[in-house]
Amino acid sequence: MNSDQMKTMTTNSTTIVPQKSASKELDPCDCLWTMRDVARYIKCSVRTVCNLQKAGLPFMKIGHLTRYESKAVMRWMGNDQASCSGRF
Repeated sequence: MNSDQMKTMTTNSTTIVPQKSASKELDPCDCLWTMRDVARYIKCSVRTVCNLQKAGLPFMKIGHLTRYESKAVMRWMGNDQASCSGRF
């Protein structure tokens, strides 16, 4: 396969374009964050996020998973970035 063929492949008249690898930066517009994502956003430990959750940080349980809505976290932290103007 040459480099052009590797960039895009066609199967059953559907073109598949490989996606770029996921960035380690968090996008404030993403809907749900993990506890680690929240810790990275507010620059603290995961343990601190647990304590903040006990103090009222909004969260939701999906099965056994704990998830946080990014905008709700930003609002609760007093840093509402609802416009999502860029990365942090």
